[in-house]
Amino acid sequence: MYSSFRLVFCVWLVLQSQWLWAAACADIWPDRDTPNATVTPDLPTFTGSGSLSLPTTLGAGDFHYGNTTDTSGDLSVNGGTSTRIYIMPPA
Repeated sequence: MYSSFRLVFCVWLVLQSQWLWAAACADIWPDRDTPNATVTPDLPTFTGSGSLSLPTTLGAGDFHYGNTTDTSGDLSVNGGTSTRIYIMPPA
């Protein structure tokens, strides 16, 4: 009797915990952000040609750079989710 209760409880627990399962990449990232996408992402007009030198701290906003040089430093962001960094090397 006790073992059948445990079996029923375990089945019920598995069925109830489906909302805890990990999401697939397609659920999180839209098709436009995958390498095989046929849709081009909407990027702002690129306005930068300077170099992002580390270490540095950036605030909120969009930052455009032509390249980056790492001097063994960190990039700190104090603008929260409103900070975006675009690095586009010259063609």
